[in-house]
Amino acid sequence: MIHLRALQKDNLRDVYTCKAANHDLAPVLEATLQLDMNFGPEEVEIRGLEEAVSAGRPHQVVCEARESRPPAILTWWLDGTMKKSVTHMTSLDGLVSTSTLELIIYSEDEGKLLTCRAENPDLPAASIEASHHLQVLYPPEVKVAAGPSLDLNHIKEGDDVYFDCHVKARPDPSKITWLFNGAELHHNASSRVMVGGRSLVMQKVTRIQAGRYTCGATKSQGSNTSSPIPSPSSVSMTFL
Repeated sequence: MIHLRALQKDNLRDVYTCKAANHDLAPVLEATLQLDMNFGPEEVEIRGLEEAVSAGRPHQVVCEARESRPPAILTWWLDGTMKKSVTHMTSLDGLVSTSTLELIIYSEDEGKLLTCRAENPDLPAASIEASHHLQVLYPPEVKVAAGPSLDLNHIKEGDDVYFDCHVKARPDPSKITWLFNGAELHHNASSRVMVGGRSLVMQKVTRIQAGRYTCGATKSQGSNTSSPIPSPSSVSMTFL
């Protein structure tokens, strides 16, 4: 009898031979066995998310698990929901499993957790995971809003009016533009119009400033313009 202790993965396929004879002239009989063993995956890696991904375009992500016997089964999860892979391959020696997932990511997926889980079917407790938080590039989503204390239904001549441009984008927009009835507004101290990035302030407004106010955002992924205040079917400023 032989006792094998603290076996390592390197012992896979080790050959052991037992020989027996009952006297010097008798033929030697022998039996040989090759050591087989199961072990869980040693490491798992996700590739293809090293940089931010453009929204709305198909993007392939690869998961690779190594050193599992039998080969690891790979599954994909996006914020806890399983996603179906497009390919699953195993290396010739069975020690490397590869799965490819094709994703179409949207702006609302920003920050969600994508996980690849590697499991050995014979050793459920030996599963390991790799995860990435999604970084998404998408065109700006733009909304213009009146200042919190401003009532658009009760503006009178001589009031101060201020708007904020709310932009959701990745990366941040390179340019914010304010528009009055479709024409770009510029900072003009003499007219008491102050354009400062995402804020528009107009002091002591007059009747000629009644109209539609919108803001636009521009970045490498595209540009977009907000709906006017308060709606496309009505003017954004009235006077008592």
